Amino acid sequence: MRAPQTARPDWALGSYLTAINSHRRVVGLVVLATVLGSIAFLQVRSSDYTATADLLVEPLPQDDETFLGLPLIRDTGDPTRTVQTAASLVESAAPESRQDATVEVNPKGESNILSVEATAGDADTAARIANDYAQGAIDERNEQLAELAEPLIRQLEARIAATPEADQVTLAALASRLDQVRSVAESGDPTVVLSKEATPPDAPEGAPTALVVLLALFAGLGLGAGVAVLLELMDRRVRNEEELMDFLPVPVLARVPLISRRALRGPPGSVWYMPPEIREPYRTLVVQLEQSRRSLGAILVTSATKGDGKTTSAVNLAVALGAAGKRVILLDLDLRNPRVAAELRIPNSRRLAELVDPPGDLGRMLTRPTDLRTLSVLALRFEAEDAMLTDALTLRMPEFIEQARGMADHVIIDTPPLGEVSDALTLVHRVDEVLAVMRPGNTNRGHLQVLTELLNRSGKLPFGCIILSDQDRAARRYAAYGYGPGGAPDLVLGAGTGAAEPPERILASAE
Repeated sequence: MRAPQTARPDWALGSYLTAINSHRRVVGLVVLATVLGSIAFLQVRSSDYTATADLLVEPLPQDDETFLGLPLIRDTGDPTRTVQTAASLVESAAPESRQDATVEVNPKGESNILSVEATAGDADTAARIANDYAQGAIDERNEQLAELAEPLIRQLEARIAATPEADQVTLAALASRLDQVRSVAESGDPTVVLSKEATPPDAPEGAPTALVVLLALFAGLGLGAGVAVLLELMDRRVRNEEELMDFLPVPVLARVPLISRRALRGPPGSVWYMPPEIREPYRTLVVQLEQSRRSLGAILVTSATKGDGKTTSAVNLAVALGAAGKRVILLDLDLRNPRVAAELRIPNSRRLAELVDPPGDLGRMLTRPTDLRTLSVLALRFEAEDAMLTDALTLRMPEFIEQARGMADHVIIDTPPLGEVSDALTLVHRVDEVLAVMRPGNTNRGHLQVLTELLNRSGKLPFGCIILSDQDRAARRYAAYGYGPGGAPDLVLGAGTGAAEPPERILASAE
């Protein structure tokens, strides 16, 4: 047997897909939550509209003396600083903002454009407020400049009157400056002008509704996949048959479908019921046991983890062998948690104390729970006061196995899960073969590794394994060959006599 793998497979794309498929419900819930969250966000998101009007800033050269005395915008040598200065002047000259809207004045990138952005509850209002704000700032500034220009105009006119007519150069310079100052007083600030009026926006601020939902969908898929991978890394259960074989590479003797409890309910009055899709895998297992050249008188059934289905498998195997005409004794030696009595509805199960003191004879403790005359069962029950007897009874188990060998063709032994407790390890050399029951989705990786290591060290390699597989695949496979309604009959066992036949009668019936 090759050494078991202790590491998970590399997390390539296939592993991610496996994790998502294994936890697809979690992924679906995460995606649904993110999409619903985005819809809720859209419901409470404010539907504000933003409109923008542009102001063009054309600063005067630093050495221009024409408008000395007027607070016009001059080039500072730093374009960004110049535009920021213009923004401050516009904000100081603008009218107060309305309570139902907000207005911001900001430089547009590194250009000489100022953006006047107004945000309001509807598109028309936002555009109107942006335009009113921009035009109001310009009008207010023009009024201030007109008031400041009047004294300067009178001063220039007085200087022209006092200048001799012979000094035509000075008169021409003063007259030109007077004209430009009058232009500012009449036409307004030449350094800040409205270059583009605001228009009503087509959509509110923020991403479109469809885009928000689409982004939430992708975000949910990514988050869900991350959660699935995290759960997969934290999950200690084996997910599929391939991974089981990596730990314990033995022949798969039977693949048993997982079907609902309702489908396993037999007719009224039945003790044990095997529908065709359950019966067929065990019939196949019985054929393989008969064809094997090994001595398969005593077969130990164990598993790695509680809940893998070993007790049900042991009962099914014993029933299948009995239905094939073999004399079978089923021993429930899972002393810590005996379950055979509950499975077969045996009311008169034996206490552990009855097997220890005084030492009892196996033949007198057997019962026949079904009308299958070739099947006898040692059914136990565990009570709290018997807890200290498990060690003593463990010493007697080899004796029971040897007695059972002389009374039947096959002895099926249900034992505790070897991956969790070591009780079954004391019996592996007392039996002919070991069968391991595994269940993807339940079998624990750590427990399976322990089972594999213990059996490797004991030198008792399992004859094979029984895998409780996915219901749909297995059920469809059997149904395809007619094992459905009208196909192979069910196996229904009624109640038996209760007491098993004495050993001598059991032996005589085989002659």
